[in-house]
Amino acid sequence: MDNYQNLSVDYDALQPKEEIFKQESFFKKLIEKYSIKTCLDCACGTGWHLFMLNKLGLKCAGSDLSDGMLKSAGKNLKGLSIALKNENFRTLSKSWNEKFDMIICMTTSFPHNSNNKEAIATLK
Repeated sequence: MDNYQNLSVDYDALQPKEEIFKQESFFKKLIEKYSIKTCLDCACGTGWHLFMLNKLGLKCAGSDLSDGMLKSAGKNLKGLSIALKNENFRTLSKSWNEKFDMIICMTTSFPHNSNNKEAIATLK
């Protein structure tokens, strides 16, 4: 995760919030269709998906394995009531006792599973 510690400073330039916010209509349809009220972004990065989903009325929470990403997320989500925790997406139950209507893992996070065993652990 050291790479993400360094990358967190520039990550928003690579994944700009304006591009993420283009996904709003897709998520709005999901939220309405399935009556989603709560969401965990299990690899929240700098927090822009959480920002957008909070704006759509969801009670949101986020976790990431990178302290640098969580620090950036804290700045981007300042003033919003969104819990953030440092946790590996393969071991979410260690940090989260809550139940969520929706759990997301966006952009390039899931490919960090290096084999089928890790991918299955992540999905569980």
